[in-house]
Amino acid sequence: RNSNISTHGENTVLLQTTLTNGTTTVTSGVTYQWSKYVSGAYQNIASATSANLTVTPSMVDSVASFRCNAVYGGKTYSHLDL
Repeated sequence: RNSNISTHGENTVLLQTTLTNGTTTVTSGVTYQWSKYVSGAYQNIASATSANLTVTPSMVDSVASFRCNAVYGGKTYSHLDL
């Protein structure tokens, strides 16, 4: 899995993840779920189910950690981003 981090206006950050199968980018048959590390465990962000997550200042106290799980072909792949 690959990821990109881009900053946008008003201190937002766009996290993007890409799932590949060999050299081919997977665009169908994959589901995504982003989560945030809170109080010792990752908690799913209910509305964050695409390959992208826009992190706003209200989502970060001083430091925050986000993870994306992708399910493809019956397997779960995890990637930590921020």
